Amino acid sequence: MKMYYGMSDFSAKLENETYDGALYVSYRLLLNELDAPLDFIYAPYKRTQRLLTEAEPACTFYALKTAPREQAHYFSLPLTFLSTPRLYIRGDKPLDDDLLNENGELKSLEAFFDAKPDALMLLIDGVSYGDALDSRLAALSERNIVKRASGDRHNKLSGMFFRDRVDIALIYPQEVKQHLALNPEDTEPFQSYVIAGVPATTSGYIMCNQYPQTEALIARVNQALMRLYDTTAFIEGQLRHSPGSEFPVLEAAILEAKQLSAKE
Repeated sequence: MKMYYGMSDFSAKLENETYDGALYVSYRLLLNELDAPLDFIYAPYKRTQRLLTEAEPACTFYALKTAPREQAHYFSLPLTFLSTPRLYIRGDKPLDDDLLNENGELKSLEAFFDAKPDALMLLIDGVSYGDALDSRLAALSERNIVKRASGDRHNKLSGMFFRDRVDIALIYPQEVKQHLALNPEDTEPFQSYVIAGVPATTSGYIMCNQYPQTEALIARVNQALMRLYDTTAFIEGQLRHSPGSEFPVLEAAILEAKQLSAKE
């Protein structure tokens, strides 16, 4: 089965066990469990979307689930578990209390940019952040958003944020932790905020176009994932590069996926 991937170095990193991010750990464990060969092929994100509309069974190795995508594709059970992107802001001054709710979460992106009309937030062009965040981003003025165009949706935003290319960005906490571990010289202070009403975790899935062959593959993938959810290696792989404060929500998300899969 053709499995398109958008990270140019994914295949090399997959074979090198020193790369121990959740995605690589998950795929190594999955491939050991899976009784179906996968033909990994590099294709930039936008090209992959076109390829999945062609008359040939194919999948992409990592996608977020959205309502429109579910209409046209088959999805596996969650392959990876991440904390949902946070709003990162340079500097050591917290946001005003009137922008935060009682839990310290940002009440809304719209309220934030109303208070800071000249602020610019960095995003990757053409990428979904999931239904909840996508709907909030769609409501913002384009004057407050700068998008980084890229054929690879996995380009790192942390480098630009911590190198002062932009003061505000929407970034996964795991990415920030990994960046800071590799770049200890980046010591300038920052603030980060959960956006109220957005699910605490985001999952990545294998996504396939709709053919009998891909439906059968998804069934085999799901059987393998149901076994993996019980293993220490899988759980530790999801947590390894996450801040310790994120462990409870990630463990809860894995448990929920396991319980839901058991009911199906």
